[in-house]
Amino acid sequence: MFQEIDCLTNNARLWNISLKATFVEGGPLSVLTLARDRVHAGWLLLTHPLYGNIQPSQQHFRSVLVGLPDEKREGDLGSISILERAIGLYRAEGVNSVKPARGDRHLEDFAALDVYLLRDSMERYGLLKE
Repeated sequence: MFQEIDCLTNNARLWNISLKATFVEGGPLSVLTLARDRVHAGWLLLTHPLYGNIQPSQQHFRSVLVGLPDEKREGDLGSISILERAIGLYRAEGVNSVKPARGDRHLEDFAALDVYLLRDSMERYGLLKE
């Protein structure tokens, strides 16, 4: 199945619940770029990078699960295609286009939403501490 599964995220709240998470400095585009780089190195995309039907310009946090298969393989073309389309959407709105939140409470809401939307997938892949 998988040698390793990782949660790539710029959401510090995931550190509280995840057994394995790689914190990515920067915005959602940085997370998607790292996910694409991992897929090129043989990892598989386990969650869709545009979950939640939230406009890229309004999503402050993005988290993606990737898995390293037991058997070595080349970059998965389906995963690469999905990630390239997601990256294209973010770039179309400008790399720094994430609108600033109106206050810390809004940032907390965006972080909580990211966790909520990823929680089932994390549970499925055994990444939850709880």
